[in-house]
Amino acid sequence: MGLSLTHLPADHACVPEPVKVSAYLTEDDPRMATWGELLERVASDVGVGLERVDITADAILMQRYGRRTPVVCMDGEEVVSGAPALSEPVLRKKLAKALDRRGRRSEGDHEEAELFRVETFIPPPAAVFAMVVAVVVAVGYFVFRGFEDAKTGRERLAATLFDVKARDEAPVPFRLRTIDGHDVGLDDFKDRIVIINFWATWCPPCIEEMPSMTRFAEKLKDDPRVVFLAISADDSWDPVKSMLGASSTPFRVLLDQGGKLANAYGTTKFPETYVVVDGRVRGYIIGPRDWDRWYAEAYIREVVGHSVGPAT
Repeated sequence: MGLSLTHLPADHACVPEPVKVSAYLTEDDPRMATWGELLERVASDVGVGLERVDITADAILMQRYGRRTPVVCMDGEEVVSGAPALSEPVLRKKLAKALDRRGRRSEGDHEEAELFRVETFIPPPAAVFAMVVAVVVAVGYFVFRGFEDAKTGRERLAATLFDVKARDEAPVPFRLRTIDGHDVGLDDFKDRIVIINFWATWCPPCIEEMPSMTRFAEKLKDDPRVVFLAISADDSWDPVKSMLGASSTPFRVLLDQGGKLANAYGTTKFPETYVVVDGRVRGYIIGPRDWDRWYAEAYIREVVGHSVGPAT
């Protein structure tokens, strides 16, 4: 499979295309030939197209990716970045994971289209009777099972509406510096629900999400059972402080310089949010959300209520 080295316009970024991988590199880097061979071999084995992009003459892409090259993207998502992370096993694993996630999204889009397809249908009397019986049975079920099961059902509904993916794995431990100069680690919050949001100032969806996320965190800031960590993947504090200004935030702001921790968590499309419950990652959210929706707060409060109980 041949590789093409192209110079692209300034507005080019990780644009979703049918199963094509873009590798962003700098032409003058002496390691470029080695990276190219590795990328070509893995892409060929995995079965995806590969485009190698020289960003040397592109100021916007150099600002975005220059310090983290090589950056490998697929369908608008960063798969892996940084020379230390570009090993063949890691690249194969990340590409396979991105392909699997791409397939699940395609299936979900098809299912959603089928779900909302409108057809005119008048049920026969027997069906109407069956539906009435089903409603009566359902009401009786919830009365019989009690309030706690109803709460669990509410949590599941909220998680579905908020599009929270189920997960059960140990979180990656960390200790990072906060914007006000303190060191904060995940093990500081062992008995609390920890909401970890990976974001960056160069990420438009992150900027779009920030206002509603701030309002959401404001509602929970006095709840001792919950802690919200907004971890920036910027290269330094300068753009973060420039964006947030001098105003305080209802969540802790940390710096993951260059996105190393986000990469360790498997983050490929900023923003991504992880919900840590009882020392395990129990849920994660890919992409931005409207945190003003009722089911956002409902999901978190139900998770909190079932894991650590009422606030004291």
